[in-house]
Amino acid sequence: MKSIGPIQIKYNNVFDIHDPADKVKSIGNVKITYFNAFDAQRLFGKIKSIKGNSKKIYVTK
Repeated sequence: MKSIGPIQIKYNNVFDIHDPADKVKSIGNVKITYFNAFDAQRLFGKIKSIKGNSKKIYVTK
């Protein structure tokens, strides 16, 4: 899925070398970061933070 109406959805790809592939990177202005190759291996791929939530667009764990 690339968008929901005017809201763009972006994913990690080959240019995000240390991040988990194919995970949602952002939904509109909301950015999602994950534990990556520099963090503990047991946490790799789990959500680290969600920033940019607003009343119109928000993401929760």
